[in-house]
Amino acid sequence: MSSRPALRVWGLDPEWLVYLASYRLFNHLGTTWHYLSGGPRVQALGQAYKHLSRQRRSEEHVSSALFSSSGAGYCLSDPEYYQGDSSLFAEGDLALVIERRDGLHRHRWPIRTPAQLEALGSLLSQLTSGLELEGLPPRARVRSWFLRLKLAGVLVPSARVTAKRRARDSVVRSTGHAGLAFETPTTRVLVDPLFTLRYRPEVDRRHELRAPLDAVVLTQPQWGHLDLDTLLCVDRSVPVYVRRREGRRSLDNVDLAALARELGFGRVVELEAWQNARIGDIAITALPFHGAGSTQDAAADWMTLLVDLGGRRVFVTANACRDARGSFDDVVREVRRRVGPVHVLVAGYLHYAYPIAWFTRRPFYLGPGREQATTAPADGPRWATLLGAEALVFYAGFAWSEAELWRPPCAQVLYGGVVQKGCLAEAVEGLEDWTTPSAFALAPGASLRWQRGQALRAFDSSARALRPLNRSARVVAREAQA
Repeated sequence: MSSRPALRVWGLDPEWLVYLASYRLFNHLGTTWHYLSGGPRVQALGQAYKHLSRQRRSEEHVSSALFSSSGAGYCLSDPEYYQGDSSLFAEGDLALVIERRDGLHRHRWPIRTPAQLEALGSLLSQLTSGLELEGLPPRARVRSWFLRLKLAGVLVPSARVTAKRRARDSVVRSTGHAGLAFETPTTRVLVDPLFTLRYRPEVDRRHELRAPLDAVVLTQPQWGHLDLDTLLCVDRSVPVYVRRREGRRSLDNVDLAALARELGFGRVVELEAWQNARIGDIAITALPFHGAGSTQDAAADWMTLLVDLGGRRVFVTANACRDARGSFDDVVREVRRRVGPVHVLVAGYLHYAYPIAWFTRRPFYLGPGREQATTAPADGPRWATLLGAEALVFYAGFAWSEAELWRPPCAQVLYGGVVQKGCLAEAVEGLEDWTTPSAFALAPGASLRWQRGQALRAFDSSARALRPLNRSARVVAREAQA
């Protein structure tokens, strides 16, 4: 009696990077949100600003049609700041790029319509777990993408990936940088997933998409939180939760809901500030955001997040700090007033500082100087104290290994003149200044776990128990840097 032959299963060759390219996604990082919303016009604005600055330094008459004076400073004119179209297809140059991680080979195919982009996403999401040819959707566009990738040698025979089991506990787990997985025995939610990096080809965490997935939450359009290359590989039936755009479209206020729909996601849920939503046995609440130079007349509709699971509340601060509209400290106090103590606070520590001449609506000045744009090392301990938290988790450190958690502050210009001014060692140094709970730094795969009514436990990616951070962690930091 002959057995039925095994079906051929195809998957993406891990030696290849897969990403979207266009002028709006022009650089190795992915994009800054200003390019995503403004496209090529942003470069023209940058050149105009440089011209203004040169005039000021040479004491010439300062003038520009793109900027209007405001007291002693300048701000972008309304037509330049309030952009109306943030479509990926606006310039007609959107393309799929497949590039070997060693940089030796590269393929590029144009994507001209949303239907083509949706079909590509449908295929890639299936290839992530292994695709049987019999399961290939009959649509011509999907089959066309399959043949292109196969002929290019990007697809390889592979074993079908068995989906990972659901968690036994309630879990908060790092998936890399600002990415978090919230897991219970019945539900799994990803927040700000970033699984591949164009400028770090050795980083590939697409295996996170092989486990059951009930929702994706996007807190903001910064490239480290909104990664289109990762979203391209997410099943299009998965709901996507974003903050509702309430203000006018602008260089800062990207319409995340419209962008998610353009990527082919059929269910996009828009949340207003303080609005609740339930995903299985996990509840999320969209909370206000302060930071990134927002002003009263040009608020960025980004969000921070409160997540309820397993009888505990987790507050994800998503790199908030302060801006012209107010301080995030006030949001923290309001959360404590409305819901009581928050059990776990998740906060950044890198402290990026933006140039004073950033493209915001507030007046900027033609001179040196920077201002806080993301969470500083001292913010997390202070907020944890205000919230009465039992655990503080430092995250959003662009860390992809345990050693990378302890990198020193970086004086290097990363993009757009933005400079990192904080580090984890500095955050640990400030823990004793506040009545701070147990503090942890989670490398990718590390997690906090608990069962209802029981204490929190922390584990690294190898399931070994993690000790809370303390002053002795400074020694660890020095050894790692050495």
